[in-house]
Amino acid sequence: MNCLCFDTSGEKGCVAVIKDGKIAGSIVLSKIYGHNETLLPSAKILVDKLNIKPEEINIVGFVRGPGSFTGLRIGIATAYGINAANPNIELKGYTSLFLHARQFLKQGKDTLVLLDARKKQVYAALFKSNGEKFGYKNIYPNEIERLVLEAGVEDIVITGNGYLKYKEVIDESLKIQFSYEQSQECLAIPLAEEILNPLNFEKPSIEPLYIRKSDAEVNRDKKRK
Repeated sequence: MNCLCFDTSGEKGCVAVIKDGKIAGSIVLSKIYGHNETLLPSAKILVDKLNIKPEEINIVGFVRGPGSFTGLRIGIATAYGINAANPNIELKGYTSLFLHARQFLKQGKDTLVLLDARKKQVYAALFKSNGEKFGYKNIYPNEIERLVLEAGVEDIVITGNGYLKYKEVIDESLKIQFSYEQSQECLAIPLAEEILNPLNFEKPSIEPLYIRKSDAEVNRDKKRK
C-alpha cells in the first residue's frame, strides 16, 4: 500500500508518505508561502524521493477540519482533484481533533482536545478511551467544564494550542484532575498511522468539518438580510 497524507489545517502544513505499508518519509511545508503554493510541490518532492510513481498511490489521506478555513479548503480541494484525475485512488479524511488525540488514546487515556478557534473560542472534543466522544463544537473556555461534566471523566489529558492560549481560565474553571501533554505538530503522521493501524474512534469521511462559518460567509449572510 502506498499512501499520500497531508495536513493543511494549521499554520504549519505537512506531508507524509506511506510506502509498501510503512511510513517512509515526511516533510513540513514552508511557512513563507501559502499551502496552495507548497502542498503539491512538496508532495511531489517526497514521492519522487521515495521512487513512487503517481499511479502507484492507492490512498490519499487528508485532514478535513476544523482549522484554518483557507488551509482546509486547499487541502480538501487537492484531495478531490487527485481523486478526479484518478478515481481509483481512495480518499480518507479525519478530523484534526481526533488526530491530536490519537497518540494518547492509543495509550488508553481519556483526552480533551482544545484548538484555538479565534474569536475567544476553542474547537473542543473529548474522547474517552472506551470509544465515546463528546463535543466537536466551538465553545468559550469557561464552557469547557460543562463538556467535561457531560463526559463524566475524572482524570484526563488535555492537548492542543487552545489550552495554551486560555490556560489561566481553563485551570481556574476545571475541577478535575488533568495534565497537559503536547500532541504531534505534523498531523500527517498520526493520519498515516491511523490509515495503517486504525483505532476506529472515527470513521474516515471526505466531507469537510468547518464547525462554524468563515468570516466571509458571515459577512455575506449579513449583506443578504
